[in-house]
Amino acid sequence: MSEVYKDLERSLNNRTEKEQEEFNLSLKEKYRNLPAEGIETVLTDVGSRINELKSLVDLEEITKVVSITYIAETYFKRSRSWLAHRINGNIVNGKPVSFTSSEMEILKNALLDISNKMREASAKIA
Repeated sequence: MSEVYKDLERSLNNRTEKEQEEFNLSLKEKYRNLPAEGIETVLTDVGSRINELKSLVDLEEITKVVSITYIAETYFKRSRSWLAHRINGNIVNGKPVSFTSSEMEILKNALLDISNKMREASAKIA
């Protein structure tokens, strides 16, 4: 499965729909000897992970503006490294880690809360 994740990381460079389609075709060719169910499973897993990683790539910009430590400790009651692993899709104990759906909801609400705090602070500036 690690080969699949390497392919997945390569897919992050795909910026256009055409590039993504070409990447998908190359995956199909690479895994063509797998049984049909195996190919479907690999493509489904890779497609899901691609979407997740592309969402998380956008978070990298946020971490330049907002303290990742603050978000981790305040909203998740976890360490900075725990949050960084999930944002970066790191491999922990041999498996790539990601946010659960409830953790994604917490992150979404955290960013909304922070944006509201910034909006309120900026409104106070005369």
